Amino acid sequence: VNIMSLCAAPSGQLARAHSTSRPCKPVPAVHAVCSVSPRVGQHAACSPSTSSPSISYTVSRRPQRMQRMAPMQVAAVDSAASTVMEDIEVSTPARLIINYALEFCKASETYQVHSWMVLLGILKYENSTAAKVLKSMGLDDLYGAWHEVLWALNACDGLEPKAFQPEITFADRAYRVVVASTNFASWNGRTKVQSEDLLMALAAGNVLDGLFPDLNLSFARVRKAVEKQTGSKYALPDDSEEDGAAVTKSGDEDFL
Repeated sequence: VNIMSLCAAPSGQLARAHSTSRPCKPVPAVHAVCSVSPRVGQHAACSPSTSSPSISYTVSRRPQRMQRMAPMQVAAVDSAASTVMEDIEVSTPARLIINYALEFCKASETYQVHSWMVLLGILKYENSTAAKVLKSMGLDDLYGAWHEVLWALNACDGLEPKAFQPEITFADRAYRVVVASTNFASWNGRTKVQSEDLLMALAAGNVLDGLFPDLNLSFARVRKAVEKQTGSKYALPDDSEEDGAAVTKSGDEDFL
């Protein structure tokens, strides 16, 4: 799998003309989104959970690169991904999204998962609940949005290749997004993380607002859109029992 194969349009979007894509323009917040942070094992202070998250699946596809990695190196990367992601149960859509982020960081030779890679996974799998929510909020052209995010991150050197590393690490915000998604799932009585839980975590980290400021993808608005899409209330621990008031934007970061 090379980087161009990962750049393929979401299903049903391959025939979309490039001219229909949203105009590409740099966004100020993108530098914060792709900032380099320590690896997962060093995030003991992250709230609301202090344990390192992992997802119980094995990365099955391996990247083909300009200079092929030796088989032992490829095995080391896949082993590292499995070690980092264990214990967390995920639904099939969420599994595809996070697997996409892992494959993307390997194919781009960054060896570090960033929160925007998770967003790219959502944009890639347009049949997921999370992608449908984004569509309902005005992000109609997922194919164009995918390229816009990638363009913005290239502009800030977010995809600068690194020397081969035997471990795949998680940037701070990506780590917090994964941890928060498990808590969102738990608060809603689920044992498996769903794609909408990942989307809510991205909204809580202001990743969506930072990359698409013109759409007002605030935490409160995303939550309402998720509820409309799923047909059920999206519970949060600080909901008032009397009125079920949504959390205000000022409290978004408390969930990461």
